[in-house]
Amino acid sequence: MSAKAYPTGVESHGGSLRIWFMYKGARTRESLGVPDTPKNRKIAGELRASVCFAIKTGSFNYAAQFPDSPNLKKLGLEKKEIRVAELAEKWLQLKKMEITTNAFGRYCSVVIGSDVSSNHLIKEFTRTNSEFIRFSFYFLCP
Repeated sequence: MSAKAYPTGVESHGGSLRIWFMYKGARTRESLGVPDTPKNRKIAGELRASVCFAIKTGSFNYAAQFPDSPNLKKLGLEKKEIRVAELAEKWLQLKKMEITTNAFGRYCSVVIGSDVSSNHLIKEFTRTNSEFIRFSFYFLCP
């Protein structure tokens, strides 16, 4: 491979490499954020080949392969932001089948009466929040 040769589907863009491939009938480009070197070109070519193979076999998960891609929104694959309260409600409904009515009432009072019932996103949930919940369960739900 000469100094300027690129594998199929690999191109230089602003000094870094990106790959392109056909996804759902349209050419899609993904920036890799790595400098344009011969070794990185080879690795990018292998990545593109594996992406194309996964697309052909139907096992390609765009969000898993490129989690921070701006193309996710265009393709309708963006991550859904889940709120702590939604997750707590689902958890309570699952626990309801496993515990007594009295215990369920105590669980509800801890979860609903704490910061968990607020409108925080999961990614904003801190260690302090989780320690408070754990502390509350320890004393209210032995």
